[in-house]
Amino acid sequence: MIEEAGPDHVILMGDSAGGGLALAPAQYLRDHHGLQPARTVLISPWLDVTTNHPDQVAIEPLDPMLARPGLAEAGRLYAGGLDPADPLVSPLNGTMKGLAPLTVPCGTHDILVTDSRALTVKARAAGVPIDYHEAAAMPHSFPLMPIPEGRTARALVVDACRVPTRTALSHPPHPDEPGRR
Repeated sequence: MIEEAGPDHVILMGDSAGGGLALAPAQYLRDHHGLQPARTVLISPWLDVTTNHPDQVAIEPLDPMLARPGLAEAGRLYAGGLDPADPLVSPLNGTMKGLAPLTVPCGTHDILVTDSRALTVKARAAGVPIDYHEAAAMPHSFPLMPIPEGRTARALVVDACRVPTRTALSHPPHPDEPGRR
């Protein structure tokens, strides 16, 4: 799709486990084809199926939807024959350098907020633009809920998808444009 439509017309997006299913292909595309979409949007993403971040213990009682035992079993099944820490399964363990800009909304009462926070640190350290929006007291996948905070988060996602893309911004100005030497 990126080759046909051009990167400016493709956005990878996923929610929860779909967030991992969006980030892993972005890493794969970068590594194997030198391609990136215009942006990758990860809504309350599950990016490390090992679910072994120590802060998850304190967040778990606040999360009305997800719990570590269920996540660990789902992660084990999803990994199949791969190590659950393998970047193909847990893209948080992969390299962030060279990825398209990221937009990530997540809530503080989401056990997976630890993945979003870690991604933000890694992306910034790798020079990847990231719009991280952490909403206080919001549960897992709140941006998809019919609540005011969900509407606000969806508006942030829509706005991020309308911003001129990394590719468009990286094209050199036309020789006739003002300020061009």
